[in-house]
Amino acid sequence: MEVQKPKIVFYKKRQLGEKLNAAIDFMKENWRVLFRMMIYIILPLSLLQGLSLSKSITSIITGDLLYGETTSPGEGLITLIGAIGSLYLVAMIYTLMQRYNEHEERLEGVTFAEILPQVNKGVGRLLLFGLTFVVAVIVFALLGGMLFAAAAPSLLLLLLFICLLVVLVVPFQLTQAILLFERNISISQAWSQTFRLGYATWGGTFMLGLIAGIVVFVCALVVALPLIVFSTVQGLFSLSSVASSGTSAAYGLVQYLLSVVVSFFSCIASLFFYVVMAYQYAHAREKMDHVTLENEIDQFDDLGSLNG
Repeated sequence: MEVQKPKIVFYKKRQLGEKLNAAIDFMKENWRVLFRMMIYIILPLSLLQGLSLSKSITSIITGDLLYGETTSPGEGLITLIGAIGSLYLVAMIYTLMQRYNEHEERLEGVTFAEILPQVNKGVGRLLLFGLTFVVAVIVFALLGGMLFAAAAPSLLLLLLFICLLVVLVVPFQLTQAILLFERNISISQAWSQTFRLGYATWGGTFMLGLIAGIVVFVCALVVALPLIVFSTVQGLFSLSSVASSGTSAAYGLVQYLLSVVVSFFSCIASLFFYVVMAYQYAHAREKMDHVTLENEIDQFDDLGSLNG
């Protein structure tokens, strides 16, 4: 009989390496469930994104990219669907993590139909916050433009603006976790919580985001290598004009299938970033709000009321 590993504690102060280990352990323990949910949510989107990626590669090979002949209304729709799909990916992984934290049986027996309502609600919260974020970005851009117009443009001013932008952006790496783990708070409270937790753990959030981002990029690059090699070979054959129409069709099919694989497994790789940020959020909550102590006090009060 297989011995089950101890459950991963969510709200806990952790060092940087411990957060990375917790994220890896969570994904290793639940990889079957995560992969199954990815098939339901991301694979259909990858089939569409594969079309866009394959067309972009073909445009590069044929030289259409040089003449700007690479976009179409259909590609814009695919991009929009891909953006919505990324929101579903985030909502899915955080819904699963929340269920894992709240149930003794962890993710055993969980089904897609069971979590879909919560995922849909999570996507709604992400979209609503996204609208307010876009407004904030527009206001920030206008203020920045006015500042540059009023002051004499200089390299120092540009560097200061970039530093200010980095300082402001880093806490937003926790926003998605805040929105989906604290579903009882409003959007305005989520803004406040973002800056409160983000600046209290700014250094750790920055480093974890950087490390996780590099890991995701390297994994995506490794997954894309077969497509890169194949497309290079296809380009050489295209330049030599020796490929027949039948061969070109076969090349196109293989290129599309490889594009789907790249899109799908790049999304899987991105899960690591979101899981790492979830444990960074949990660290920040425990550091600032002592969530574990509050839960223990609540449990003690509940026990006392039952005994009374």
